Amino acid sequence: MKYEIIITKQKIKRYLEKYKDLSGLIKRRERRWILGKGPTLDEWMEGRNTVEKQAINLIEDKKLNELRFFKKNIDKYLLRLKFSKDKSVYKYIIYRYVKEDSEEKLEKIFGKKNLRLLEEKSINYLYINLKRELKKNEN
Repeated sequence: MKYEIIITKQKIKRYLEKYKDLSGLIKRRERRWILGKGPTLDEWMEGRNTVEKQAINLIEDKKLNELRFFKKNIDKYLLRLKFSKDKSVYKYIIYRYVKEDSEEKLEKIFGKKNLRLLEEKSINYLYINLKRELKKNEN
């Protein structure tokens, strides 16, 4: 499948911020296509807005494909981070984006100086690996 996805560090951060709800966003978007307005009898007879076209729209929905790509690959690389030697980046992502802990609590856990470094490391790690995944999927 050819992906028409643009990966930026800002987009990765935005998807991390929505990480807990990504599965729900995907399901809602799929449901919108599936349960959307069905074809009227006239449209059906004339071949406009058929169920097949709705299925094609579901498959070709660029935003839906992007959501799926980010969800699948963020999950994949979080799992890799979880079992890596240095778990600090994994813990930072979990505390920051999954548990959504306050800035004060993050400072207590990681130290004020390390927060910016961990933020950069986590975004850069995902950026590099998501770019790599995108190239693999294009081939």
